[in-house]
Amino acid sequence: MGTPSGYAAFLDPEVNVHLKKILNEWGKFLMSPKSAEVLGDSKQGWFGEHGTSDMMSVANAPYGTKHSFDDFFVVPDPKGKHRGYKSWDHFFTVRSTGQIDSIRLGTDMFAARVQAGRPPSRLARR
Repeated sequence: MGTPSGYAAFLDPEVNVHLKKILNEWGKFLMSPKSAEVLGDSKQGWFGEHGTSDMMSVANAPYGTKHSFDDFFVVPDPKGKHRGYKSWDHFFTVRSTGQIDSIRLGTDMFAARVQAGRPPSRLARR
């Protein structure tokens, strides 16, 4: 795709019609319960030892904290299968708890959290 002929293929309306069909089907799958299987607590699952550890390392880095996943995000059913997330899409559009609101950007700058379905708030000086 990073070639002149690859670029030309994406300029072809017929190619784009078919690509759109493929992506629409993939989107349907990501909203299906079957897609939630990758969220499990297996070695490769998002809630497995490495998945959770890696997610929280990234989430905590700006704060210099050691908060848990539940501190950051709304978990539909902490004891349920896939922690209550019904699909891959449901998990990746997770809502924040609102308990952790700001990321320290410098000595006097803060940014409000970014939450699924909500644009980031403006920067404010303190």
